[in-house]
Amino acid sequence: MEFVVRKRFSRQAKNKKPATSHRLPGSSGRLCEPTEIAAMAKRALTGSVADTHQQFFATQSLHLPVACRRPLPQEFVRVHPERQTELPLVHWRRDNELYNVGDEFLDQLATELEPYILHVTVNHWGDAFLWPMLYDAEDRKRSSFWRIQVQALEKAKTTWTRILNYSSTKSGIDTAGYSKAPQWPEEIDEELVNLAFQDYYIADPNHPVLTALTGRRL
Repeated sequence: MEFVVRKRFSRQAKNKKPATSHRLPGSSGRLCEPTEIAAMAKRALTGSVADTHQQFFATQSLHLPVACRRPLPQEFVRVHPERQTELPLVHWRRDNELYNVGDEFLDQLATELEPYILHVTVNHWGDAFLWPMLYDAEDRKRSSFWRIQVQALEKAKTTWTRILNYSSTKSGIDTAGYSKAPQWPEEIDEELVNLAFQDYYIADPNHPVLTALTGRRL
């Protein structure tokens, strides 16, 4: 199944309830409206994705698997200080998975899309993955778990870091004195996103997540 990384958010579908506004880090509490989120998505990727798409799938067997996930409690990680992708995703809570959505279905799923930043991350074993962080939504500001994630992500940009656990009462950050430099993946960010979502991409009108969310399979 062919798919590419989207460069933009679709406009909100007509007659649908607008998506919840989000607060952006460093924005002094200013709400980020869906139109502003769309503008961010347009700036997320540069160059022609289509030009690299065919080459990516021709050499896909040469790439190691890439996951889109949070760091595990038992792994120290480093986060690249510059490599990140802003992308609207659907959080399918039944399986706790994130899905990328094809352009033709953005309007149908407009109220389900949430703005994520995918940070290029490596662990101390050399495995690369994308660390998804949802923009600072109002209901998450009161979550100690969310705050610990933000603090750990920022610290991991300069030192090997891990989140001790994901308990709401016992979360903490640990650092390691590793001297080795992180080995960043050679793939460009567009390829990493394609790898991470190759099995989590809604591009078929009969995709089970799409049919469930649009009420066609109850």
